[in-house]
Amino acid sequence: MSTTSIGPRALAAVAATLATTVALLAALAPPAQAAMIYACVKKRTGAVRIVARTTRCRRGESRQSWNTTGPAGANGANGTNGTNGANGAVAGYTATSEGMELQPEKETVVLTKAIPAGSYLVSAKVTMVGEGSAKGQLLEAACVLTDSPGPAFVKAGPSVDTAVWLMALVENEASFSGILSEPLMGAVSNPAASPLSIVCIDAASTSKGVKVLALEPVIDAVQTSHNG
Repeated sequence: MSTTSIGPRALAAVAATLATTVALLAALAPPAQAAMIYACVKKRTGAVRIVARTTRCRRGESRQSWNTTGPAGANGANGTNGTNGANGAVAGYTATSEGMELQPEKETVVLTKAIPAGSYLVSAKVTMVGEGSAKGQLLEAACVLTDSPGPAFVKAGPSVDTAVWLMALVENEASFSGILSEPLMGAVSNPAASPLSIVCIDAASTSKGVKVLALEPVIDAVQTSHNG
C-alpha cells in the first residue's frame, strides 16, 4: 500500500475548505446525522468532496473523516460572588395563658405581649366557651388583636384583626355548651416598643344567661427585616 502526501498549498486549501464545510454541516445537519463527516480530497489541488460513509474515493483522492464534536474546552473563570440577601426572620416572641371569664359588654384584655420596635408577622388564637342552661341559647362574643393601647373596640384606626363568635349552645350530657377556636393574624410595623393584646368582649351572652370564657389565648410574633 502506497501513501501519497498532500503539498503545503493543497493542504492549506483543504484546511480552509474543510473549516467552512464543517461549520456549515454542523449548523444544518440533524444531530444524529452530524457525528462524523467523510470527504474525498484531491491530492493535487486540495479540492474536497463530502461523501457518504460507504463511498469509495476516486483515483488521485485521499479519504478523510472528522468528528463534528470537538474536545471539551477548558473551564471558564469563576463568576463574582453575588450580594447577600436580606435577612428573613430576625427574632420571635410568644405569650400564652389559661384565659378568663368575660364580663357582659365590657372589654377584657385576655393576653398581652410586649414587643420591641420593628416589623412583625403576628398570629393569635382564642378558644371561646359558652355555658348555659337551655338548648338554643347564644354565645355572642368578639375579640380584637391590637397593637395600640386603649379601648380596642372604639379606638380610632383599624385593629390588626378581629374575630366574632355567634354560636348556639348544644346539649352536652347534663348541660348546654358551645366551644369554638378562632385565629387572628396580620402584619404590624411599629416605630417604638408596644404591646400586642387580645381584647375580648361578651356582646350579650351573659345578659341572656350564658357564661362566656375566653380560654387558652396565644400570641406569636415573628420579627422580620421588613414587611413588604
